[in-house]
Amino acid sequence: MNGKARLPILLFSSAVFAGAFLLFLVQPLVAKRILPWFGGGPGVWMVCLMFYQITLFLGYLYAHGLVRFLSRRLQLATHAFVLVAALVLLPVLPSEIWRPDPSRDPSMGIMVLLLFNVFAPFFALAATGPLLQAWFSKGYPGRSPYALYAVSNLGSFVALFLFPAVVEPFFSLEQGSDVWSIGFIGASTLIIGSGAW
Repeated sequence: MNGKARLPILLFSSAVFAGAFLLFLVQPLVAKRILPWFGGGPGVWMVCLMFYQITLFLGYLYAHGLVRFLSRRLQLATHAFVLVAALVLLPVLPSEIWRPDPSRDPSMGIMVLLLFNVFAPFFALAATGPLLQAWFSKGYPGRSPYALYAVSNLGSFVALFLFPAVVEPFFSLEQGSDVWSIGFIGASTLIIGSGAW
């Protein structure tokens, strides 16, 4: 395989890896901020888990809808708009104004906090894997897109390993959030580049 043939594979693989990496890195990053506010009880974990699973499902549903109902050009334009909208809403790390009133039930507070701070970028990244696999399979019908699924799993695993090993001991929460935001800009560029390839 020559260098020109490898370029789209490298581009799509990089975009999928970056999307999965950021998707799994944001969860412990935000959790480290909000757990002292809400406590580490099972109810807090369940609300966070419910939020992330629902948002992941919505991202998959959105990717399916794009591929099923829109032309490739409209898919790219729509997803580029979603990525840019998510960029405008960064950073994902909630500020102190989101600190809850301890006398209230935390469940709704957690959901609102996550909705306003995390939903848009998480939703956009959740759509990355299935959307890029669909774009790759249509653009390169002779090649299997399923290797991108393995790349996505690798990105998730690396994020889960790096957070406690590198991010937590060497970065403050604010620095980690800034690095995550820069990563989101880079991932968005790779995703849009893959769609335009």
